[in-house]
Amino acid sequence: MTATFDYTSAGFRERHMEQTFHNYYAVTDKQKDVVIALQDHAECFSSKWVILLGPPGTGKDHLLSALTKAWVEKNLSTHPKVYADTLQGILRKYREMAYNTEGVTEIDAMNWFAGLDILVLRDVGVKEMTSNELATIVDIIDHRYNDRRLIFMSGNVAPEGIKEVFDERVASRISEMGLLFMEKPYIKCDWKDYRRERREETI
Repeated sequence: MTATFDYTSAGFRERHMEQTFHNYYAVTDKQKDVVIALQDHAECFSSKWVILLGPPGTGKDHLLSALTKAWVEKNLSTHPKVYADTLQGILRKYREMAYNTEGVTEIDAMNWFAGLDILVLRDVGVKEMTSNELATIVDIIDHRYNDRRLIFMSGNVAPEGIKEVFDERVASRISEMGLLFMEKPYIKCDWKDYRRERREETI
């Protein structure tokens, strides 16, 4: 019997399900190099975090969906545990588990997030977090760093903005754990608006 994966329970919406490397509209040489780098990451079972930073519309979440799905398909036999959402979505799920689920404590909720094989954080920097929300997210990231668990992240911020969204510790962890691309521990998606370019191409 062929193994399958429940992407819906992993936080994937209909649009994410359609996003693959094959249908990513790579025009520039840099975009093509990014696709190759991410395909290699999945193929080689890399333990490096993938951090995609840049303005809206550059296809960051499309690439993260494609990467996550490629990684999952390579590891189906191990029954991988994956969850993907925005920072606000992650925080909502944490609160629901920790405070509204019978028999589940904050420790249980933290261990659940810490134990995922891949945690996908979308849209970092879009909304400001309260001090309590920030503490929760930083704690999740810290647990995953110490347990050497994968994090895939997209953010509408410049590289120097990471420490402003989180703190110096998270920025330092990313500098160590981030997949190197053009000698940086993040991928700067600084090309034109991906959605607009693709729409204009099909008109």
